[in-house]
Amino acid sequence: MKTPDELLGGQDKPTIEQTAWVFAHLYDHLQDSGSFRYLIYNRMGYGIESYCPLYGAGGQSISNALIVEDDVKKALEIIDSQREQLRQLAKYVLTPYYDVSHGDEQGIMKLAQAILKE
Repeated sequence: MKTPDELLGGQDKPTIEQTAWVFAHLYDHLQDSGSFRYLIYNRMGYGIESYCPLYGAGGQSISNALIVEDDVKKALEIIDSQREQLRQLAKYVLTPYYDVSHGDEQGIMKLAQAILKE
């Protein structure tokens, strides 16, 4: 991958306003994620010719990292909203495993009985 200065090809570095424009689009992408193509074509307004240079500068890696962050946030929200159900599930899954792994052959039967009671 080229260095940031090499990417400029001898031009002056972007202005603070231009850099802020890029950051604002990345922030929007973080808040409401989408694909790398969506970021560069729809959000930033570039054409198909922008794909290779922006990909080569690490754009897709940044876009993917923002999507992963969004997915993690959504997963944590689901876990938080389902906390009590997860506690109940853990009671059925972890306790019999612990019992069986410590020589209690009745652990699987306990699991089956507990599930049938619910």
